[in-house]
Amino acid sequence: MFGDMVKKKKVKLFFITILLLFLIIFPYQLLWGKLFPYSPIKIGFSRHELPHIIVYNQNGAQKYNYKIIDSLITGVETFHNMSFIKKPEIIFFADRDSYLKRNLTKARFCAYPNGTLVVSPWALIEA
Repeated sequence: MFGDMVKKKKVKLFFITILLLFLIIFPYQLLWGKLFPYSPIKIGFSRHELPHIIVYNQNGAQKYNYKIIDSLITGVETFHNMSFIKKPEIIFFADRDSYLKRNLTKARFCAYPNGTLVVSPWALIEA
């Protein structure tokens, strides 16, 4: 009987530990880790809302002419014969380390299913 109580407490402690780890790791990954493109909050980024897109520029990153990018959206929708459900979000990073820390891939550009496009700093240098 005493052994059953100890076993139940161990199982309960195990599940509480797993839950606490999830509650700590998930928000961290969402705000500063690999799940960043899915985050509704972009800490350390300035937001620029244009008629067709939303641009997030990391503090310290070079500023670009976002109106040119905004003007391309209608052409993309026309070419694919589809329209975006919501405004696409484009994220520009200031440095390589920040990009690699907050993106799933090392690719120059990465499009996510939620309508977010992440642009690497080295792609901007080459452009």
